[in-house]
Amino acid sequence: MRPVGGMLADRLGGARVLVPVFLAVAVLGALMGCPWMPTFTVGALGAAAALGLGNGAVFKLVPQYFPKETATVTGMVGSFWRLGRILSTAGAWSTSRCDGRLIPGDLSLLAMFALVCLAVNYRVFLRPSRCMKIAPRSGAQSAVLTF
Repeated sequence: MRPVGGMLADRLGGARVLVPVFLAVAVLGALMGCPWMPTFTVGALGAAAALGLGNGAVFKLVPQYFPKETATVTGMVGSFWRLGRILSTAGAWSTSRCDGRLIPGDLSLLAMFALVCLAVNYRVFLRPSRCMKIAPRSGAQSAVLTF
């Protein structure tokens, strides 16, 4: 799903693609908290697909906002993504009961985290504050963050 997210980000912009991604992850994360197996399956597979789309959109944002440090920031994004996968797996294991079933309340943390990410995306990329200006680079459509 990462290439599809990248293609959508090329057409619409990375920050705009992330809005429905975070909304979808919030809804699908809540579905993962349901004790019925079909809703959990739909939530897990849907969230994985949405996060794949978001991954492609994030890699569109990296050269747009960090043109001189693209390799460094791309490496950091990849590293944090892998760290997040490890921590989310460990978190899922730690929220399981003795009988192997997951505790639904803890899975709703994914939904809440997705809503926080949506708010941060809106505040930083879609509606930047006065202290953070986005200055266009000369001769290109991309922009550079200046503080």
